[in-house]
Amino acid sequence: MFGAVFSGDGTTYQGLIAHEAQAVNPLAVTGEKDGVDEQGNARIQQLDPMALITDLMGAVKELHAEVMALKAAAQPTAEPAAA
Repeated sequence: MFGAVFSGDGTTYQGLIAHEAQAVNPLAVTGEKDGVDEQGNARIQQLDPMALITDLMGAVKELHAEVMALKAAAQPTAEPAAA
């Protein structure tokens, strides 16, 4: 899904595959995979980048909390002073 490369109008693009992004967040994509209109013309799916950015920010926050917890757990504990 991420980093797909495709060519069009002589230019190479990098982007997301809409129907694969839709499997992760159905609200981020409109339209149907390989959809067509009444005349048989392709109806391209559309991505809402803000919906994906919101998911990414949530994931970054979760990962940050997990990393901080792992770092705290990995810190050596201070030995009590010998009497």
